[in-house]
Amino acid sequence: MEKGKKTILTFIGYYLPGYKSGGPVRSVSNMVNLLSEHYDFKIITRDRDELDHKPYDGIKINEWNKASNSFIYYTNLKCSLRKLIRKTEFDTYYLNSFFDYHFSIKIILLLKLKLIPQKPVVLAPRGELLEGALSLKRNKKRSYLTIAKKLGLYKYITWHASSKYEADEIKREFSKNVKIKIAMDIPDFNLLMQQFISE
Repeated sequence: MEKGKKTILTFIGYYLPGYKSGGPVRSVSNMVNLLSEHYDFKIITRDRDELDHKPYDGIKINEWNKASNSFIYYTNLKCSLRKLIRKTEFDTYYLNSFFDYHFSIKIILLLKLKLIPQKPVVLAPRGELLEGALSLKRNKKRSYLTIAKKLGLYKYITWHASSKYEADEIKREFSKNVKIKIAMDIPDFNLLMQQFISE
């Protein structure tokens, strides 16, 4: 990691070389490709692609792997995420899901319980809070949303919305006063992080 650069600890359910989960993989890989000169990225993800039963070939599981422009930790979900985070140096959490238990909800709960470092959190729900997405497994999702709001789990995070429409949906679910940054393309994410880390 380059001295002086901020490190973004990025959580995503599936990542390269996977592709089956679609948009978020491309969004995060594009972000890393374009912004790795400005930030160091450490990415924590599953050791296999969506719906696959076997890990990727040629990777080290439950260890950091050096990629061309980042470090990637491929986990089989058997390691302690709490211990991994506590021994990793970074500046900001960047979560790429709202409902993914292992790579988003668990991080939020660990933060609430103060079991991992209290650092800034940026959360990109990737469309999961849109009305259409919430209609799938509605009862389960609504139950978690209700509990999360009562406990104030998302009180201090910054939301990363990809459009004004998504920002409006986030406000509808939580509050018009929540902290939201709209970054519709990759260069905007650079501005988002500069603003957020400087605060």
